[in-house]
Amino acid sequence: TGVAVVTLFLGVSYLAPTFFERSMMGMMGGNVSGMMGGLSQSMTQDMNDYGARSFRGAMTSSLLLATGVALMAAVAASYLFSQRIVAPVRRMAQASRRIASGQYAERVPSGGSDELGALGDSFNQMAASLEETERRRADLAASYQRAIVRALVRGLRAAAEAPGLSQVAV
Repeated sequence: TGVAVVTLFLGVSYLAPTFFERSMMGMMGGNVSGMMGGLSQSMTQDMNDYGARSFRGAMTSSLLLATGVALMAAVAASYLFSQRIVAPVRRMAQASRRIASGQYAERVPSGGSDELGALGDSFNQMAASLEETERRRADLAASYQRAIVRALVRGLRAAAEAPGLSQVAV
């Protein structure tokens, strides 16, 4: 609303006089000087009425133009503000899809003191936790595999070294 008020004020301040002058020039046929001398009372009143209508028309034109400019400024400001919110959310959505596909090292740019910065920090903490959990799971699975292989090897050695089992096909 502040942008609209400033735009409206500037529009009225700078555009209204221009529109009024154009309107008066059109009314007077381009010659404003010397038009009032020697006129009757009714003609002067008619000219004053016409001048008032011209001024109102000029003000209306300038206000309509200023309103249009204010509307365009408000739309542009809204777009820029929405992009400031939407862009980080899109980055987080893309990063979450990559994490879901197994890319646990994915992070989003974080920082800032607003809610989006806090969300980015939380997202990165979650991703780090998932990455660490996945690393532990992989280490545990590898450890189990090594233990199973060692147990099988020990069992096969024991079977091979046992008396009377040397002829058993393995």
